[in-house]
Amino acid sequence: MNYILGDVRIKTFLPARSMIDGGMMLNGGSDHMVKFDSYSSTNPYNPFLGMWVLITRTTERGTVICADEAISREEALRIYTINNAYGTFDENIKGSIEPGKLADMIVISADYLSCPVDSIRTIQVEKTILGGLVVYSK
Repeated sequence: MNYILGDVRIKTFLPARSMIDGGMMLNGGSDHMVKFDSYSSTNPYNPFLGMWVLITRTTERGTVICADEAISREEALRIYTINNAYGTFDENIKGSIEPGKLADMIVISADYLSCPVDSIRTIQVEKTILGGLVVYSK
């Protein structure tokens, strides 16, 4: 297949499975924005789309790239939650839901761990809770 990066370089594009198996801690980001809508932006920044890509290794056009670098739903969720908290030295106060930590969480439109894999990319935030207070509700 003819990839922009070339057939040789594409084999090392975002090697998530290899990095995790090698002991690296990965972090996920969703802070890029060209438009305000997280799905129609030039570079969509919805974190669930990012997790779907890590899990399925599928492009917007439906091409699967390096399927052997796919990771589990649980691993992708960790990358976007507890790993990010660890990356900012905040793992003792956020990144997971447990006693003594900030009550920051979201309610989402589907069960991330059991919904059909292709539904992950379109999961929506229904409610956002920060410090125990609802700050957004759809």
